[in-house]
Amino acid sequence: MAALFLVLALLSCRPPAPPPTVAWTRPGYFSPDQLHADPDIAALRHEWYAATLAEAGEPSFRALAHRPGRAWRFLWLRQWHQPVIVRISEVGDRGVAEVHLLTGMAEPGRVGSDLDHWRVSLTPEELARLHADLDRVDLLHQPSRDPDDDPTLDGARWVFEGLDDGLAVVVDRFSPEDPDLTQLGRTFLELGRVPFEDFY
Repeated sequence: MAALFLVLALLSCRPPAPPPTVAWTRPGYFSPDQLHADPDIAALRHEWYAATLAEAGEPSFRALAHRPGRAWRFLWLRQWHQPVIVRISEVGDRGVAEVHLLTGMAEPGRVGSDLDHWRVSLTPEELARLHADLDRVDLLHQPSRDPDDDPTLDGARWVFEGLDDGLAVVVDRFSPEDPDLTQLGRTFLELGRVPFEDFY
């Protein structure tokens, strides 16, 4: 029952319209120290990620951390492709994947509109596949920031979030080479039935 309550909250919770764009206009999504040691880079990324999630009507996991239940989200920001969001909420031994595709290309300071949106009901076997990948990565205990992160390189931002019975985590990576992390991203996309070709 608690898991169902969380899913309903996730499906119905849309953030309020943001004020004019300034740094940290959406403080509820992430905390500064999660995204980068440099406060200016952290502010830029927070505004980029939060604006993308807000445009799609996605809730803040931090704001829901006090509620019981489990949910997972993958924000995929490839430089030359449209932003992709896949959120998976658990209901018992099953899951619901909520997918958003936005217009435009994933660039800081430029957020497209919500182009397409669909939901997928996941079987127990599909949810078990996700759990296996999450356990292999140990997502809940990964450092939030990538110590080898170079903000000047071209590529893609991979932002994983987890909400697990009061614990909210974020793992921000740049075009990860870790095969377990890349497999986790692929699993999100495949469970969400997201068509893709360039995987980076």
